[in-house]
Amino acid sequence: MRVYQVNCTARFSTGKLAEAIHNELIRQGHQARLAYGNGGEEKKNFYHIGSLTVQRLDGKFQQITGAGSVLTLPDTEKLIRDIEAFQPDIIHLHNLHGNYLHLKRFFAYLRKKQIPVMVTLHDCWFLTGGCTHFTVNGCLGWQGTCRACPHTYPYLLRKLYSLTGKNLSDKKKWLGEIDDLTVVTVSEWLKDIAQQSHLKNRDVRAIYNGIDTQAFCPKDVSSLKAKYGCQDKVVLLGVASSWGQNKGLSEWYHLANQLDSKYVVMLVGLQKHEVPADAPANLIALGRTESDSELADYYNMADIFINMSYEETFGLTTAEALACGTPVIVMGATANPELVTADTGMVVSNRETKTLMSAIEAIQAKDLSGYTDACVSRARACFDKQTMACRYIETYEEILQTKIHRRGERLCRNEK
Repeated sequence: MRVYQVNCTARFSTGKLAEAIHNELIRQGHQARLAYGNGGEEKKNFYHIGSLTVQRLDGKFQQITGAGSVLTLPDTEKLIRDIEAFQPDIIHLHNLHGNYLHLKRFFAYLRKKQIPVMVTLHDCWFLTGGCTHFTVNGCLGWQGTCRACPHTYPYLLRKLYSLTGKNLSDKKKWLGEIDDLTVVTVSEWLKDIAQQSHLKNRDVRAIYNGIDTQAFCPKDVSSLKAKYGCQDKVVLLGVASSWGQNKGLSEWYHLANQLDSKYVVMLVGLQKHEVPADAPANLIALGRTESDSELADYYNMADIFINMSYEETFGLTTAEALACGTPVIVMGATANPELVTADTGMVVSNRETKTLMSAIEAIQAKDLSGYTDACVSRARACFDKQTMACRYIETYEEILQTKIHRRGERLCRNEK
């Protein structure tokens, strides 16, 4: 079997997931190739699409006009030639947003190629006219024409007209013209959303994202606790690639202000220079890290991990915390509740300090060490990256077997 994947990155977030599938394909003796827009390394069987300069220019053009994927046509033609040379049995698409593909040309090629295509929805972009999430805004425009977008995009021409309706129309057309299309979502919540969208008549399946449970696992971090002087403290941890209101940063500040001296709040991804001068003294900005090992240290140092995001199509950081044996608190919205059970943490209704403190105290009322085995067991059973990759490969094989069966049926009809 020959599988060609396309994603915006080969390193961060969705890039790790695509690479896990890629590596498992090769381990099982299949042929695999992974094309990515940025954030990766030149490796065997990897293909870097275009250049960062072109992607940035295309991004600026999109900011001005609302129209993206304009300057990337030459790079997309090169990608198509690479796909042709590889001759895949199936093409697996991940995140296509990121100003690295000329979408109209690429989908025209997929339509003409007429081989099975799989699309993994890591967020809601394939379902909308542009946004990756719509829950907080309460917007249902994606169910229709996606006009009058509530998001405040920085388009200079936004007040004259919006391209969100056209963008959604284009996606409906492009995906609708692919005869053999399988849609995979990363949670049951997103599967339900996809089945309410223009993809409702397609084969939609859910496969949970996977993490490296060898890297994210319980370990002794007593020396790290000593470094930060929190040996006798209750450590509350938050993790984000970038912090803002969507991740609940202001609520973290408010929570830290209300905590007594036995608590310490640590935020991974928050740089020291980003912390305001009046921030509470018990809040520690740990900065950004690309190291799974370092991140696992922080999860292990935490007594409780809190994910304040209301918009999670899966929740990788939650799964990583569980794999390290750390109980979690998540918001009762989108896919968050799917990851948490009664013996691995709590689901709360909102970010209010009173609500969070009640959950923190409820978890502390139990022996924190008693959560470890349940958290680790759940992560390894449900969110292991090799399990995820094997499920994708099983789905590829099923798709190709169905194609062979359909071809056989057509031959039989023709002979009759």
